[in-house]
Amino acid sequence: MLPAGVLIGGALAVALVGVLTGLQVTIAALDESVYKLAAVQHGNDFPLGPFHETTSRGAARLYSFLVSPLFALFDGDVAIRLARALNGVLFAATALPVALLARRVMSSRWSAVAAGLLSVAVPWLTLATIMFSESLAYLLFACTALAMLRALERPSAGRDGLVVALLLALVLTRVQFVALAPAWAVVLLVVERHRTVGWRALLGATGRRFPVTAASAALVVVVALGLLLAGALTGGLREVAGPYYEIGRRDGVPGNFGLGLLWEVEMLALGVGVLPAILATAWVVGALGRREEPESFRFAALALTLVGVLFAGTLWAQGGFLEFRSEERYFIYAVPFLWIGALAAFDRGDVPRRWLAGGGAALSLVLFTVPVGVQSSGEQLFLGPVSLSSSHLLPRLERTVFDVFGLAGLLTGRDLLGLVCLLLAGGAALAWGRGRRGRALALVPAVALQLFMATYAFSGVYGKLKDIGGLTPDIAFADHGWVDRATPGDPRVPLIDNQSGERDAAQRNTLFWNDEVTYLYTLGQLNLALPAFPVFTLPRVGSYAADDLALSKSLPEFAVTSVDSPLWQVQAETVRTSPGGTLALVRPARPWRVTWLAPSLDTDGQVVRDAELRVMGGHRVRIDLVAPNADAQPARVQVELGGAPRDVTFGDAQPPSRSLTFDVCETEGAVSGRVAVLNAAHVGGNRFSGARIAAVRLARC
Repeated sequence: MLPAGVLIGGALAVALVGVLTGLQVTIAALDESVYKLAAVQHGNDFPLGPFHETTSRGAARLYSFLVSPLFALFDGDVAIRLARALNGVLFAATALPVALLARRVMSSRWSAVAAGLLSVAVPWLTLATIMFSESLAYLLFACTALAMLRALERPSAGRDGLVVALLLALVLTRVQFVALAPAWAVVLLVVERHRTVGWRALLGATGRRFPVTAASAALVVVVALGLLLAGALTGGLREVAGPYYEIGRRDGVPGNFGLGLLWEVEMLALGVGVLPAILATAWVVGALGRREEPESFRFAALALTLVGVLFAGTLWAQGGFLEFRSEERYFIYAVPFLWIGALAAFDRGDVPRRWLAGGGAALSLVLFTVPVGVQSSGEQLFLGPVSLSSSHLLPRLERTVFDVFGLAGLLTGRDLLGLVCLLLAGGAALAWGRGRRGRALALVPAVALQLFMATYAFSGVYGKLKDIGGLTPDIAFADHGWVDRATPGDPRVPLIDNQSGERDAAQRNTLFWNDEVTYLYTLGQLNLALPAFPVFTLPRVGSYAADDLALSKSLPEFAVTSVDSPLWQVQAETVRTSPGGTLALVRPARPWRVTWLAPSLDTDGQVVRDAELRVMGGHRVRIDLVAPNADAQPARVQVELGGAPRDVTFGDAQPPSRSLTFDVCETEGAVSGRVAVLNAAHVGGNRFSGARIAAVRLARC
C-alpha cells in the first residue's frame, strides 16, 4: 500500500503545481482560442455540440467537449481558469497508467512508482498550464499503451475492443494519433509472428485473437474503397482531418527530416536528464533480443513501434525541422517509455557497460553538433520548454565558465552539454557493476537534471527569466472578462469586424476571455480581409450600409466594437470600455446605422488609393494620421470632409503624426468626403501609401 500512496501523493503534488500555475496564467495562446471557441459551441448545444460546432480542427473535438460544461456554467474568464486547472490534474494523472505499464516489465513496485512520477514531473508540465489538448492526449496515450500491452499478454475481444476505443478517443483528441492505428496492426503482426508460420496463417490467427481490431480494419478498408469508387475519398479525408489533411500531404521526404529527428532526440534527452535516454535505448535493444522473456519483448516492440511511427508521422507533417519554433509537445509521448526503460535497466542491472559508454558517446555527439536555438517568447515556454530553457541557460553558463576558468572561446554551450552527457554516461558505466546502490547513485544526477530543467521552465512561466515575458503578468481576471460581466443573461453579442490590423491582439483577447461574443458582424461593401487568426472561426453575419448609412441588418441589444476604428463605426451608447481602452461594449441605437465609413482603406488603415469618407452629420470628427512607414520617406495626402480640403505631408522635417478636426454639426444625414493620395511611400510588398489613418474619434456636437 505504501508505494501506491506515494504514487498518488506524488501525482497530487505535481497536479498542484500545474493547477496553481494554470489559475494564474493570463496570456492567451493562439491555439487556445480554437479550443475555447469549440468548447463554447459544445456548451451551447450540450450534449450534441460535437456534431454541430465548426471550430475544431478536423475530428479533434474530445478535449473541447470535455471542458464544455465549464463554459456552459461559468463566465468566460472563470471557465478558462478552471479548464487550465483541470489540465494540471489530467497531466499528473498520467503517472497512474505509466506506473501500471512499468509493472509489466519491473519486479520492483518502487521502480514503477518512480517511473510514473518522473514521467509527469518534467518540463513539459508547463503544457498543462495552458488550455491545450496535450494534457488529455498524454493521459489517453499512456492508457492506450497499457491497454495494448494487456491485450498482447492475454488476448480477448474485450481487451481488444478497449484498445480500439482508446485509439478512437486519441484521434478525437489529436488527429496526429491516427498514425497509431497502423502502428498497432504492425505490433500485432510482429508479436504474433512467432506463433505461426506463413503470412496467411499469421493473418488468420491474428484476426481470431484480436477480432475487434480485425473488424475495424476491414471496415476502414471497405469504407475507403467505397469512397474511392464514388470519387469521394479525398473529400472524406479532408472532412475528417480538417487542415491537417493539407499539412500532411507530401510528395517527398523533407530535406531536413534527419536534423529534425536529431533535434527532438536532443530535447527529449535533456528533458529527462540525459542518462535515461541512454539507458532506455540500451534496455530496449537488449529486450528485443530476448524472445525467451515475452513481457520485455512485447513492451520493447510496442514502445519502439509507437514512438517510431509518431516521430516519423509528425516530422513528415511538419515538413522536417521547425528550427526557431520547436514543437516539443508533439514528441513528449516518448517520455514514459524512456523512464520505464531506464528504470527497468536499473532493476535488472544487466545492461553491458560498453553499451552505456557507446550510447553516451553517440548522444554526446548529437549534443555537440545539433544547434540549440529557438524563438525566446512566452508561447515557446509551453510549446518547447526544454529548447527555450536550454537556449536561455547555455549562453549564461558559457559566460560563467569563462569568468571562473578563463576559457574564452574554448567551450560553447553545446560543448558543455556534450561534456555533461559524457560525464553522466561515464559515471553510470563505472557505477553499474557495483550493485543496486551504485546504479541508484548513477541515476541521482539524471533525476536532479530533469527536475532542474522543469524548475527552470516554470521560472520562465512566472516571468523570472531575463528577456522572457512569462505567462503570468499581473492583470485582473475580471478585466479580461469585461464583456461577460457587463451583459445580463445570454445575449449572444457580436464582435463588429472594424478592427485595423494593429488591433488584432485586443480583439482576439476579448474573444478568448468572453463567452458572450459568439459571432462576427461584417460590413460587406468594404471588402475587408478577415481579421487575423482565430477570429475567422466565428460564424459571420454580413450587412450593408445604404446611402443614408442605414444598416441592412439589425444588430442585437449589445455589440463589441472598436471605439475609434478608421474603417467603420456604428451609432451606439457605450456601456463599458475594455481595460486597454481600444474596444467597447455598446448598445446600438435604433434605427441601426453607421456613423463613420471609409471604404477602400486597407485593413491596417493605410491609404494606398483614394478613399471615400462618409460620416453622419451632427458630429465633430478628429482624424489621427501617422506616417505610412518608419523610414520618414516623403508622403502626402489631401483630406476633405464637409469643407475645404487640407493637405498633410510627412517626411524628414515633418512630425510623424498629425490630427485633423472637421465639424459637420449643421448637417443632417450623411456627409461625404475623401482622402486622396498625392505622394506615396513604400509600405511593403507592392503597396505604396500616402498616410495611415490610425484612429477616427467622433463626438456629438
